[in-house]
Amino acid sequence: MGNQDDYLETLVGREELALSEAAVAEFLERTGYGVLSLAREGEAVALPVSFGYDGDRTLYFQFGWAGDSEKMAAIRETDRAAVVAYEVTPPSWQSVVVRGTVGRVPEAEQQRAHETHRENAWVPMNAFETPLEDVEFGLYKLEADDLTGYGTRAVE
Repeated sequence: MGNQDDYLETLVGREELALSEAAVAEFLERTGYGVLSLAREGEAVALPVSFGYDGDRTLYFQFGWAGDSEKMAAIRETDRAAVVAYEVTPPSWQSVVVRGTVGRVPEAEQQRAHETHRENAWVPMNAFETPLEDVEFGLYKLEADDLTGYGTRAVE
């Protein structure tokens, strides 16, 4: 990017907007990925994740891990988490922050979690350096008590 004037010029003609509840739901269903933020022993832990959104304030994750996992240790040690999902297509952007309780999906809810994850999560083909037969998998969820979304649009 050029100088400060060039940057300020990109801001002209844009308006920042709070996203409606419906827009937040559509955004989460469409994106299916973001950054999960946790705390462990007073340290921040931020991890890229894919998720399925059920349209009713719950994100579902299928986590995989092998051996000692910083992600799983942080999840076991906290019950609060946040996910930031975002898209940037300069000069426009949208982001949603989801805050709530995180934990394992109960057996009775696992089919719904699988279906939701399959419907709208973005999942890389194989994000593991470990052979898949050595990877453990589990379903987790974040139940939102706070959803906020913002974005920009061109002013006409």
